[in-house]
Amino acid sequence: SNAHKTSSFVLFADDTNIFVAAKTRALAYRKANEILSCVQKYMFANKLHINIGKSCYIEFSGPKVSYEDMVDPININGHTLEKVSTTKFLGVIIDENLNWNTHRAKLTKKLATCSGILNRIKDNIPTSLHKDLYHTLFESHLSYGITVWGGVSAKKLEPLFKAQKMCIRIMFGDKEAYLNKFKTCARAREFGKQSLGADFYVKEHTKPLFRKLELMTIHNLYFYHCINDVGKILKYRTPISLHSLFKFSNRNGKETFVYLPTPSDSYAYRAGKIWNVVCNKLKLTSFTFKSNMLKSSVKREISRVQEEGDETNWNITLNCVMNNFNPPKISLQLVVNRNNESQPTP
Repeated sequence: SNAHKTSSFVLFADDTNIFVAAKTRALAYRKANEILSCVQKYMFANKLHINIGKSCYIEFSGPKVSYEDMVDPININGHTLEKVSTTKFLGVIIDENLNWNTHRAKLTKKLATCSGILNRIKDNIPTSLHKDLYHTLFESHLSYGITVWGGVSAKKLEPLFKAQKMCIRIMFGDKEAYLNKFKTCARAREFGKQSLGADFYVKEHTKPLFRKLELMTIHNLYFYHCINDVGKILKYRTPISLHSLFKFSNRNGKETFVYLPTPSDSYAYRAGKIWNVVCNKLKLTSFTFKSNMLKSSVKREISRVQEEGDETNWNITLNCVMNNFNPPKISLQLVVNRNNESQPTP
């Protein structure tokens, strides 16, 4: 960040991201070339090297920006950088529209691969370890960065939800009943049952499996991780870049509530809305609560809401979860008592 004072640098290990903002495309490109020139001088003075082959740039702009303006190409020491529409940073694919559609599409393919791997190895692993395998090789990918890309409609999450249900059937479903369907040919079946009806193609319902194994759907994973992340951010005030996104309420008795920005799919709005619902239900009036107690209470209540209804219907919408989120009085009293016993955070 000492190379130039008018841009924003994000560093992680040997990866460097430079953010440049301007009112016009021409000004942004000119400013970017100036910054890269300073970066090149800084690297040369400190005997460092930039890998040009792995360097690229991506352009974020509003809908009214004109692309007809002629701009100078972005280059480093005479080498023109490649312009891309998507790029991966810390395991998350960022696209030029910032809608995360590309990341969700790539993740769906990755989860299908994980399901195939689990299908091949699960018969050689004890049944008692199947749940650990699911958490390690499947849910870890599904929940990574979910608070960033998961705040969208249920329709956009449907491909990922289907991939999750397929993995649940593979790991914990009735495999014998599934294989029995294909053990006989049409000529070996009873008279009148040669043609296969719609019942033959009905898949095993996964809601009883989720209930039995106490697993959360992708929609509830987003709800769960948002609550935990926001609780830690607001309680410990770190990282400060995320803490600054939230503004606390000035109303008496609601100091833990946050003001919501303009409704959108952004993290600040979605996570803030969920946090206000949890604060209201759990009666959290200060940040002296224990994080583990918050996690257990939220997880227990999410499991209860997820189990509601019959075995063929899912309560998967975010509004449905928030409206039905109502912890029992015993659990609420336990949370309040433990919060009073804990020491306030400095």
